[in-house]
Amino acid sequence: MDSTKNRNIIFIAGAHGVGKRHLCEQLAPRLDARHVAASDLIRNRRTFGEAKAISGIDANQAILVEELTAFKTTKSMVLLDGHFCLYNADFEIEPLPSEVFRALNVAYTVLLTCNPAEIMARLIKRDRKTSGFSLEKVERLQLAEQRHAREISEALHIPLTELDVTEKPTPNALDTLASDIKREIGR
Repeated sequence: MDSTKNRNIIFIAGAHGVGKRHLCEQLAPRLDARHVAASDLIRNRRTFGEAKAISGIDANQAILVEELTAFKTTKSMVLLDGHFCLYNADFEIEPLPSEVFRALNVAYTVLLTCNPAEIMARLIKRDRKTSGFSLEKVERLQLAEQRHAREISEALHIPLTELDVTEKPTPNALDTLASDIKREIGR
């Protein structure tokens, strides 16, 4: 399968360090899905610095759409982990345009939230530093992600589940989420 039109794109979103990759690794086998990070697809054609602030956000999103379209998998479902908002080069929060999500052909969205102090701890554990984040920046980004996820979901009629992952989701919670996704997309 080589087109986003021939598969269901499940967008797993949330702030940096919230646990998107971890959730995708647990959810993929329950959905018989393939997991890929938006940043990995973009990195196929472009390199990033260590900071979480991004220059050329629009160009990166165009690359993402092209790379996801070209992404090869035999699975009919792809878990794409990424963001609704990013910090731009001036470290200001920039919501991604709805056109990006339309072009990605997102069928379902899961927005992960978490206690900001826990996100900071996860960033330090993962990156060995906070990558320029403060507790206030994490809180602001998470609120912006939540607000924009709801706006995009409503505007594009994409089902949205919000999941607090401050505590690790139980196997039961993951099974329920997988069932909800399958039901919503008709599998």
